[in-house]
Amino acid sequence: MRMETFRISDTDIIKRLVSAEDSYLEKKSLGDMKDVVKTCVAFANTCPAEGPAGILCFGVREDGTIADGPQNFESMTQKIRDKLSQVYPSIEFRTRIITKDERRFLAVIVPGSSNGPHFSGPAYVREGSSTIVANEELFSRIIDKRERKVREILKWKDKRILMRRYVLHPAPNQQRNPWAYSDAKVVDCTAEWLQLEIGGLISFPLDDVRLLGDSPQPPNPLQIEVPQ
Repeated sequence: MRMETFRISDTDIIKRLVSAEDSYLEKKSLGDMKDVVKTCVAFANTCPAEGPAGILCFGVREDGTIADGPQNFESMTQKIRDKLSQVYPSIEFRTRIITKDERRFLAVIVPGSSNGPHFSGPAYVREGSSTIVANEELFSRIIDKRERKVREILKWKDKRILMRRYVLHPAPNQQRNPWAYSDAKVVDCTAEWLQLEIGGLISFPLDDVRLLGDSPQPPNPLQIEVPQ
């Protein structure tokens, strides 16, 4: 992460306080720790990695003026650090105590991340008969597996592919893939759903979609399986 992101001046932060809340700015009253993790994770996932950071300000009213009240910023800073330690993968942030009109407020600066998506808690996987917290390597594999599937399917957006159905939960001795390939058009694909045109629009959960590679027959369309 470039250090320039954290070099935003106190003056520039103060200038932003008069603006309404937006994708890069949120204001909270002193001691309002609700949604701190959610907001900081959203900044990391939304702000451009090489652009302006998100700023969460404590002790600032909606009109940009600084609130009165007891100010134990050292304690608040530690609470924020404790809460953000739950984020997975971890995010970069800085806290800064800033003075405006002889009153102080706390700013939490969160730059956009290129290591996302980030979540407000760990991911879990199965290891044998146990459920464990996914380490960085396993988490990366989980994300990469889904992203690769989406990327591969979107190469065929608005094009024809070959699709066949399979039985998601076959009965004993039941053939799992009893159907031949048929023609389908890729309409869209997200991290959650694949939408195909098969005489009408039909959506399938992406987790249930299986990539089988390109057909050996020209023009070598993508082959997939989707549940019945």
